[in-house]
Amino acid sequence: MTILYFTATGNGLYIAKSLGGTLLSIPQMVKSGTRRFTDDSIGIVLPVYAWAPAPYVTEFISQCRFECDYGFAVLSYGKFKGLAEPLLYRSAARAGLHLDFIGSVLMVDNYLPLFDMKRQMAGAAAKQIDRQLTQLKQQITARAKNQTGGLPRAGAARAFSAGSGMGRHYRVDPGCIGCGVCAGVCPVDNIRLEGGRPVFGGSCIGCMACIQNCPAGALRLPLEAGRDRYRNPHVTLSEIMDANA
Repeated sequence: MTILYFTATGNGLYIAKSLGGTLLSIPQMVKSGTRRFTDDSIGIVLPVYAWAPAPYVTEFISQCRFECDYGFAVLSYGKFKGLAEPLLYRSAARAGLHLDFIGSVLMVDNYLPLFDMKRQMAGAAAKQIDRQLTQLKQQITARAKNQTGGLPRAGAARAFSAGSGMGRHYRVDPGCIGCGVCAGVCPVDNIRLEGGRPVFGGSCIGCMACIQNCPAGALRLPLEAGRDRYRNPHVTLSEIMDANA
């Protein structure tokens, strides 16, 4: 089983590790130019952004060729999936990947403009994430199938920009220590250090990996629901840096 995953704060990587198999980071595949994947079973793990599948991942899918007997996807979300499932199903189908099964995991919502991370982390236990993952693994191991033909119609819906270009609004506080973690976790290499300070380019995809993983808490948005930051407790900073290198 091959699993392609995207992670910014560790949620996607934790899902992928929980499912097992050969794990491939989507940013690494993008940077290496790898676009063909063959296995008996292929899965994609990605977040929901603005009620739709993360555009960075659907764009990657559109460039790929997949050969497998069983295709599946897992969406991580924090409150509302919106049209993520039908939009993802159709994006994969256009790329020749039939998704036999689409699952989802309710996790900590890490969208800083709307959610306070301290409250989100305090409520994580009630979401029973590990129980969800155990059930999900059982379904995928058994090659369960959704009634994908019965998914709600996406109609004329379009994915929102989901923070594309958000980097131009980021603020660097005086507490920045010039460690370069922000550049290391950015999946699209949109950050460089100049004089020990991060400088943002124009390719930001709004994943907020840089803000959430800043060890000094020195990266900020103009509007935030709280000052706390989040990283999945089962994933290390070095794992996220390795995944997005």
